[in-house]
Amino acid sequence: MIQPMRSVRADGYASLKLPDHPRARSNGYVYEHIVVAEKKLGRSLLPKERVHHENHNPSDNHPDNLIVCKSQADHMIQHARQRVIAASGDPDTQRICHRCKQLKLNTEFSPSSSRGKKCLSSACKECLAISQRNRRRQRVTPYIRPSRRKEKTNGSGSTNTDRG
Repeated sequence: MIQPMRSVRADGYASLKLPDHPRARSNGYVYEHIVVAEKKLGRSLLPKERVHHENHNPSDNHPDNLIVCKSQADHMIQHARQRVIAASGDPDTQRICHRCKQLKLNTEFSPSSSRGKKCLSSACKECLAISQRNRRRQRVTPYIRPSRRKEKTNGSGSTNTDRG
């Protein structure tokens, strides 16, 4: 069997020349991690499925290093959990605030809803309070003095009101 041509980008992602593959780009190449994951699963990836490198090394396409996520959202959750673990936290009870970048308990985040799903906000309650205070300050409009009207008389003795 002839091996497909392989190309590696500067960021480490490898691609294989497989022009007939359903996920091949316009140049005929498909990412190697997709091909390896499909072989491991024994089927093609579904359109929304994404492949995650568990060790964050895009050039390590060993089947044991690849996790198939059912959507991009699940892929992002996988990354968030790994950031908590890297910060010596427990991803089931803690998360990292997107504003102050600190590891905090889930109870320090306000409930939120996104596209009908219940979740926690991305910023901790403390950072949300600061953000809301800043927004309120920006909304306050300064007092603007009303303009004065100048009255002018025309030749007939009546007055005209002009703004000026």
